[in-house]
Amino acid sequence: MLLLAFLIGLAIPAVILLSLLFIDTRVKTRKDVESAVSVPFLSEIPLRKLKKKQKKEIKNGVYYDPNSKGIFTEAMRLMTTNLEFMKPEGVNHAVIATTSFSVSAGKTFIDTNLAACLADAQKKVVLIDCDLRKRTISKQFGLKHKATGLSNYLFDEAMDVAAIIRPNVIEGVDFVPAGHVPPNPTELLGRKRFDNLIAELKKTYDSIILDSVPVNVIAD
Repeated sequence: MLLLAFLIGLAIPAVILLSLLFIDTRVKTRKDVESAVSVPFLSEIPLRKLKKKQKKEIKNGVYYDPNSKGIFTEAMRLMTTNLEFMKPEGVNHAVIATTSFSVSAGKTFIDTNLAACLADAQKKVVLIDCDLRKRTISKQFGLKHKATGLSNYLFDEAMDVAAIIRPNVIEGVDFVPAGHVPPNPTELLGRKRFDNLIAELKKTYDSIILDSVPVNVIAD
């Protein structure tokens, strides 16, 4: 009876733990990603929870420190190096659009720090806030919905590119804010004028980073 009770005591928690393991669909390691998708894996960016005082010290959401040799800084440098290797032969300009499956995944944080890292590598960088609804990066830089930006340029055929570029928001990084909140962001982003904007920016910048919206939430 004691032996039977001991075996049951082992079996019940084992069944519960195995059930939780099979039910858990969260991404935990690099292998989880590589087994599910066939695209190149660029880098693992570590998550670090900061205290309130440390958050206040981070200016414009940029945690990247060019003088640091920490895990986060090295992970960002690895990502930028791998992005350079991915460029097709003869292509000097990189247009990088980022997205995520859901909100609050850290996409905007990665964009601002990637821009800072590329600028540290002596690249000419422009960061574009393509989230015309939420405008997270624009708010981060203090450029709210009344600031002239991407939506204004896409709507106004007469507006020049130089009118929407904010220079040096991060050291070595220029920025295009989202602009006024439009009633039709999906239609605006689908216009030919958006392609013309990218073509124009390629003449000046080595890297163009587009902060987009989550794929599973908004049609943009």
